[in-house]
Amino acid sequence: MYQQTENPAVTRHFVNLGDRQIHYRLAGSGPPLLLLHQSPTSSAEMATDIEYCARHCTVIGVDHPGYGLSDPLPEEAPDIGRFADELEALITALGLDRVLIYGFHTGAIIGFEFARRYPERCAAVVVNGLTCIEGDELADLLAHYNELPEVTPEGSHLPWLWARLRDQTLFFPWYRKTRDARLTLDLHAGEPLHPYLVDFLRAKQGGRPGYRAAFSYPSRARMADVSVPVYLINIRPDPLASHPERLDGFPDCVTREIFDDFSELQDKSLDFLLAHAPAAVDVSRQSVGEFAGVFRKDIINTEAGPVFIRCSHPGAGGAVLLLHDAGSSSAALAPLARRLDRAFDGDRSIISLDLPGHGDSGDLHLPGYSADHIAILIGMVLRQLGLESVDVVAIGASTLIAAALARTDGLTVDNLVLIDPWFFPAEERRRLAASYAPNLVPGDYGQHLLEAWYCARDSELYWPWNQPRAAHALPRAPDIEPAQVQARTLDILKAGRAFPKLVRDLLSADCDEPLAGLTAITRVCARCGNGHESRAQAAARLADRATYTLLPSDLADGADEVAQMLKLRHRFRAQ
Repeated sequence: MYQQTENPAVTRHFVNLGDRQIHYRLAGSGPPLLLLHQSPTSSAEMATDIEYCARHCTVIGVDHPGYGLSDPLPEEAPDIGRFADELEALITALGLDRVLIYGFHTGAIIGFEFARRYPERCAAVVVNGLTCIEGDELADLLAHYNELPEVTPEGSHLPWLWARLRDQTLFFPWYRKTRDARLTLDLHAGEPLHPYLVDFLRAKQGGRPGYRAAFSYPSRARMADVSVPVYLINIRPDPLASHPERLDGFPDCVTREIFDDFSELQDKSLDFLLAHAPAAVDVSRQSVGEFAGVFRKDIINTEAGPVFIRCSHPGAGGAVLLLHDAGSSSAALAPLARRLDRAFDGDRSIISLDLPGHGDSGDLHLPGYSADHIAILIGMVLRQLGLESVDVVAIGASTLIAAALARTDGLTVDNLVLIDPWFFPAEERRRLAASYAPNLVPGDYGQHLLEAWYCARDSELYWPWNQPRAAHALPRAPDIEPAQVQARTLDILKAGRAFPKLVRDLLSADCDEPLAGLTAITRVCARCGNGHESRAQAAARLADRATYTLLPSDLADGADEVAQMLKLRHRFRAQ
């Protein structure tokens, strides 16, 4: 099951396979055990399983290609064999010889095929949810199971998706609303269903490649080929529980069992695996392998929480750190990062990170999301990256964090570019702290989804977004194409409760003079027509080493100008 706050003993890493990356969670010590998730989720769904098994094993929870944080396979319709081959590449990169595997649904089929293809690499596998689907039933599932709605301008596809995920607990297949298709499972409440929806939205095509590969798997033909110990199991309410009985029997290496109690299933699965366990291993707590792309993803695991970063190759000219706005993520800054990388011609490393609780970073393990505490976290990240100095480009709410970072002991910030700064008078700070972030508490019926959608959409129309009156209308052209709004909505949903917490804690601090005492050369900027021009101009006038610049409304279009600011100042410092 998902966890709202993951166990800090579970760390996250990447295996680099050329220009693609595979993300995994790591915990415990002992023999290596791979946990493989269902479609369309990620290893995050197996958080409680990772904790349970980590008492006895070195547990590696893998995001399949195209799910979670793992890059998709290049093929449009890979079969299960391709997923199994990718798993073998990951195991090899981690320096593992033989492994144990526990898989659920799609993960079960990948694990089974891995055991069949690579018996010398698999000590034993628990297969929880093998399919046997053929003929008209297969054609029907392939035609309808992963139906995806068009992303609509008004966001109506989000309630549709929420209803579909609820129906997956009520019916199998979910689209057949008949008595015969009704399941006897408890319906998910809003809290546990929310991370499932987030994983669904981020998976390639809503998980369609994995579903297609799993449904199409020829288990009848493949069962006879397996030679390693297999524990073929189901929990009785599972709609796939009867599928193994469709097969023409099992080889002697297969043990078959159906459970009524999940705790018994969990205990006996672990006992089976430990009875066939290979030797204990020591897996590196660092990402491994060479990356051949431009921007590499990584997780920096710190004492104050895990931080997701994207970074280009190290450059001789130093590093530029990009900080996103509240309710956003480093993904939103990808166009700016690419333009800056080209503008510097690879001479500078471009690093963007997800603020705590946002994007793919974990919660902050410090008391409160104040600018000073987040600056401490970012300082930990930069030290792990071997950086003692950095230039910072910050947008919106993160301008307060950038100013705090520039005051951090042990770190040199030479240049600050602060775009659309959140430098408000006291009364406006109090009002925004109380009202700016949307209500993102997941309701049982998905009420929070449209709140997130209209926050993402109306932020392009008004400042602040939740005051939709003519006096607050933005004069620039809005970017409200459905695909763009969808991307911003996903960022807001991923932030969840961290969004209002960040806004509240940042704006609760006394920051009447946010630039006071800074030694960094500071350029205060506003994007044209974004509602921050007068505030940015006023802030620049109050700081000794600050100047004001008006940038294009599209942040990426201002990349060359931002790069020129940093180039000039970098050259001045070098002289």
